[in-house]
Amino acid sequence: MKLIVFCLILVPCLAIPSEIQTDKATVELPDGAISCQIDSPTRDECIKEAIQDMIPNLQKGMDYLNIPPIDPYTVNGTTFEYKRGDIAATLNVKTVTFHGMSKAQIKDVRTKIDELGMSTEIDVFMPRIYAEGLYKATGKVNSFKINAKGTFNMTFKDTAITQKMKGVFETVDGERYLRIESYDIIPTIGDLKVQMTGIFPDPELNKLAVEFINQYWPFLYRDIIPETRKMWEPMLLEQINAFMLRLPFSKMLYYGDERKQN
Repeated sequence: MKLIVFCLILVPCLAIPSEIQTDKATVELPDGAISCQIDSPTRDECIKEAIQDMIPNLQKGMDYLNIPPIDPYTVNGTTFEYKRGDIAATLNVKTVTFHGMSKAQIKDVRTKIDELGMSTEIDVFMPRIYAEGLYKATGKVNSFKINAKGTFNMTFKDTAITQKMKGVFETVDGERYLRIESYDIIPTIGDLKVQMTGIFPDPELNKLAVEFINQYWPFLYRDIIPETRKMWEPMLLEQINAFMLRLPFSKMLYYGDERKQN
């Protein structure tokens, strides 16, 4: 029953919030960043190219935007809770480091824009992500108590993620901004290998548990992401909007021959 620990660790590995910290000053896109024309028939292709073009620049981070390096990318800590039926568990994950994020490939972008706001779907493919960190989990499954603590590492291969976002426009001091109101992810993992300590005190039992996880992980994680969305979505929205509400929408997308703001 301690295999629920693995499922809970998988969630922050797929939906970990960014640690961007920003003040209230208006931000600018980096020199050379691509902006796109809203009413162009190739708008979505342009946005796809713009995102892909930015990824290498993010590998070492952007100090002036307080964006940390994405490869390796380190998260100091976060807490998740899972409650469903007879299962109740709390997971503390700390000092998690990700490798391979800069190899992300933007496969497709689909957008809808009207006078009220914008919705976006982005398909991302990551050939390989390696994550390692520390965890502590407590809770229960029926009458069986969970009390696990240790290290973990995970190797994700051929991970395809569809990110869905919806936002509404807000006008502040004559400038229009996009506030993201909902965020969701749909992951498909080609393969996953896990190593964990501390599931059971006995090394042989721990080894058997890890072997079970590596064999049956597709059946273990599928309902965890939607069930825990109420916890990770607010964190992601807070971090995304910390940036979006400082970047005028016209810096990213503009109409026709409209002059881009400096």
